[in-house]
Amino acid sequence: MTPTYAEARPSYISDAFFVQYNLILLGGAASFSLASASPLPLGCGLVLEAVYLLVAPNLAAFRRYSDSRYTPSVPVTPAAAPPVSTDLDAAHSARLVSFERALSDVQARFRTPQALPLALALDRLDGAGAAFARLCELNQRAQRALTATAPADLEAELDRLHVECEVEQDPMQRVSLRLAQNAVKKKLAQRHELAGKQQTIQLKLEQIEQAMRQALARGADAPNIQELARQLDSVALELSSLGTLEDGGPVSLT
Repeated sequence: MTPTYAEARPSYISDAFFVQYNLILLGGAASFSLASASPLPLGCGLVLEAVYLLVAPNLAAFRRYSDSRYTPSVPVTPAAAPPVSTDLDAAHSARLVSFERALSDVQARFRTPQALPLALALDRLDGAGAAFARLCELNQRAQRALTATAPADLEAELDRLHVECEVEQDPMQRVSLRLAQNAVKKKLAQRHELAGKQQTIQLKLEQIEQAMRQALARGADAPNIQELARQLDSVALELSSLGTLEDGGPVSLT
């Protein structure tokens, strides 16, 4: 009778104990205790070991890492082109497709039994495609709003209203013209603020894409998986600040 999955695999605690790095550190503590003729290093090591065995087996990322060692590997097929938001123009759609493919490539190539920090970094990238798409939408909206109204047109309108206000004799009309000037000045200030936001969004997009390219380029040959985890974490960090951009208010000059 073929044993079930639960019967065939050891416990998560056992898996956690036999992690290579854990055995190395535990052996190091014992060796240091013998070398120093003191039980203190071994005692500290055993306390840390107890904490580790209580925490690590309950982490979702560790369980996925552990489970992957007892499940047959499935050949990874090339990811199909992801659906693109119909609201995006051609340039931003191509940018999103490129990022989604790179993200799928990273997750397919490196979500295997490897160092735990890499598994945690990959977990933090779940939903990165949707966040990147939202960032593209914000960038497109800002670009369209900036293109819709040229600063030269607003400045020309402001000059015209100023001239009319100088020659106008009716006090009520002068008040109306001054209010109109204030409205144009407000639009100019909004445009300046929006231009700064658009530059921030554009820079963030470029930083995310650069970090993903570095992860792909260095991951396959990197002798230390920690380097790839650091690159993936930088992508997740950039995407996590997406909300601060959206909190700035609507992207418009109305």
